[in-house]
Amino acid sequence: MRAKGPTPEIPAPVGFTSLVSSSWWLFRSLFGVMFGPMLAIVAVEWLSLLAALVVANTDPAGMAAAFAALIPLMVRVISSGLGVALGAAIIADGLAGEPVSARAAIRTSRPYLKEILAAAMFGALLALMFVFLSQGLALLLMPLFYGPPLIAQVIVLEAKPFQLATRRVRELGRGQFARTFGYLTAVALGIGLTGVLVPRLIASLAASFGDAGQLGLLVLASMVLGAMGLAFFSAATTVAYFDLRARAENYGLEELRAERRSSSS
Repeated sequence: MRAKGPTPEIPAPVGFTSLVSSSWWLFRSLFGVMFGPMLAIVAVEWLSLLAALVVANTDPAGMAAAFAALIPLMVRVISSGLGVALGAAIIADGLAGEPVSARAAIRTSRPYLKEILAAAMFGALLALMFVFLSQGLALLLMPLFYGPPLIAQVIVLEAKPFQLATRRVRELGRGQFARTFGYLTAVALGIGLTGVLVPRLIASLAASFGDAGQLGLLVLASMVLGAMGLAFFSAATTVAYFDLRARAENYGLEELRAERRSSSS
């Protein structure tokens, strides 16, 4: 696991700048491992959107169309929640010196799949509620519901069921939650704005390709940036989780290595 530049201390307490720089270092170091699975997840999200559009066009005024409009959001948050959990396992293995691959991370995380899925569905329900209450503004902050953040990390890295994981996050975040939430909100907003604005800018610069070409570029850029954003947010939430444990428990690399060795044995 190598990337150019100084190696940050992870796990360790972090401020906002060090959270972003550590997340960027992890993103670059593990890009080759994380990008493929994240791109597959984003492709599933786009397929669900296409299916919803087909259903909506068959009967625009019907209940099926109204229901179909919710499906892409649910699929996006649930599948991205699984991606955040997978990314946390990959990152932990990389830092602990264990074999790093998506297959190895899936193997060690498989016993907790039901709990990870329960947490991801909880995140989707929260996302639906906040999108409705905010009149769609929450769409720019959608990564905040992936996992949800910290809960997914506790499930995957501490082998705790969903209900105990939520309690564990409250314990770790006592006195730190507002700071951590602010950090992750800023990261999520940056990812959200990049995912909305950059693909449209790329498509607008390709007017010579016609409408079909612009649409193709828009979808392609959105998928690539979506996968990169998901990988980076997984890194950021995992660094934030390590930050909370380092502050609460004097948790460091040796403790992480011991946990990952026991999970892979």
